[in-house]
Amino acid sequence: MKMKLSIQWLARRSTILLTLLLFGGAIFLIWVLVAGVSFNDKTTTLIATISIFFAAVSAFANLLQAVEVQKQREDQERPYIIVYFEATNNGAFYCVIENVGNSPAYDLRIQFKPSPVDYADRPLNEISLFANPITFLPAGKSIRQIIGGTFRFFENNKPIKFSIDITYKSVNGELFPERIEHDLEYLRHTTLPGKLTNDYLKEISEHMKNVVRGLDKLPAPAKVPTTPKRKSKK
Repeated sequence: MKMKLSIQWLARRSTILLTLLLFGGAIFLIWVLVAGVSFNDKTTTLIATISIFFAAVSAFANLLQAVEVQKQREDQERPYIIVYFEATNNGAFYCVIENVGNSPAYDLRIQFKPSPVDYADRPLNEISLFANPITFLPAGKSIRQIIGGTFRFFENNKPIKFSIDITYKSVNGELFPERIEHDLEYLRHTTLPGKLTNDYLKEISEHMKNVVRGLDKLPAPAKVPTTPKRKSKK
């Protein structure tokens, strides 16, 4: 791990290191040219210096190439967590946590700024799914948290722009911080207004009244004639 971090440190500072290398080579060449040495010695030293310089540049380029290959391999194998909002066809509104990477994520933490509010007027930051770290999320798996109805979510001028800070670790313990910006204005008209509980109760009451009216209109059942009992002869 320390070797890997050292290589990454060198790669991030490649421009500075290359500049220092060029500057050092230029100073050395100037010193050789102005020093009191013979022409043959100067020529030999100059050729050796140029050879060493190009060898160093080649070695440094190979190092950068190796770092880039390693980075591409790690990007293909790392976990990658995204958090987004989903409006379904039945009018439900969800917050979805998904690992779209190729390895599991550990110690996953999510924080909203500001925090959306669900159907029970609870900030999502206070719900257990987001208030506590998710210890393990396999690759290709997702978790959905119901927020409420899509139409209700956009009522009363509630905030619809959110920043989501996400941190998680790979199987090797490497920490990945992410930030996602969401503007949910595009979801405002994706569903029709939903019904309240009172609306459903009224519909049920009307159906029951119609059933009672229908039963009242039915004719009374006909009486079945009864045969008189015969007296037994003694």
